[in-house]
Amino acid sequence: MEYTVEIDDKSVFSKISTGFRSSFREVKNDAEEFLVCLLVMIPYLVEWAVILLILGSIICFIVRCRRKREAAKATQSEVEQQGRGKRINLFVQRKSSDNDDGNSEKHKE
Repeated sequence: MEYTVEIDDKSVFSKISTGFRSSFREVKNDAEEFLVCLLVMIPYLVEWAVILLILGSIICFIVRCRRKREAAKATQSEVEQQGRGKRINLFVQRKSSDNDDGNSEKHKE
């Protein structure tokens, strides 16, 4: 049985340059694979973009409708409160005028 020993005569700088070139080759290959994958996925990405656009539009429409309803209810309730306030004020004024008349009659007697 024979053993062979490999003797690496490469210098440090040649090892570094070889590793550096190998890394760049791997990055280039990864970039190519990413580009191919991205081009293959474009139909699916467009499909999802359309679906999300439709859902977003529906949500915005619902939010706008709710805000309009809330604003209409708020203005309607303000008008009702103002109207109630006037009615209450008129009622209080009538009561107080009735009491004044009643008191003045009692004082006269």
